[in-house]
Amino acid sequence: MSSFLTVVLREQDGKTHVHCRNSAINWYVNNVKFVEKSPEHTEFYVSERQMKWESAHPTELAPLGQGLVVLDQKTNRILDYTPQLTCHLGVIPAFMVDVEMKEDVGGGLTLIQIGGRPKPKQGRSAFTSDKDSYAGRLKCFNDRGKLKGFAEFDKDKQEYCKDPHDNEGVTLEQLARIAKDGAVLGLGFVLDMSPYEIINYDSIKHDEQVRQFLREMGLEPDKDEWQKWLNGGDR
Repeated sequence: MSSFLTVVLREQDGKTHVHCRNSAINWYVNNVKFVEKSPEHTEFYVSERQMKWESAHPTELAPLGQGLVVLDQKTNRILDYTPQLTCHLGVIPAFMVDVEMKEDVGGGLTLIQIGGRPKPKQGRSAFTSDKDSYAGRLKCFNDRGKLKGFAEFDKDKQEYCKDPHDNEGVTLEQLARIAKDGAVLGLGFVLDMSPYEIINYDSIKHDEQVRQFLREMGLEPDKDEWQKWLNGGDR
């Protein structure tokens, strides 16, 4: 199974990019810089530096590998059409944050006494806001009041529950504890991606809706390459 997908990015000025990307695009999308439409953030995403380690395959306007994602900064819409493996856009998995806390050199993994029993305590440094990491990006959303809450992962549907538990303001210590416990429970931190609307299509039965979405953007899907993907040629 290919780890790549097609990403269509339309910037605010209408400039459109069609790229074959590594499926791990969360660093770009699940980021307050994307939500706030930072020109520098997008410039880095489309730069040669960022493309060097990714696929050099020519990209037609059709799904590839895992599927297709549309990031439309002009109309504030995100379309996730990855039937085989969802990208979980708008959600930061707790287990990824927990892994970073455990790897964090300055963050501790020290022991403190709680109720007479030793308990692991991850430090705050994993949540450094200028750190390009899951924990750092999570802190940025929380600092801006854009953390909706927490949701369980549905293994059958391979997605996070649509209605997250409410978030009423969380401290760094609480984030660390939730990440640690949530890694075991399968929780995800649900982000407030406004002004963006996220549209998830997790089945090829929505195929025509995805094509129409692209046509409304003034883009015409490549019929032959699209059919090849549906037939399993690029999956």
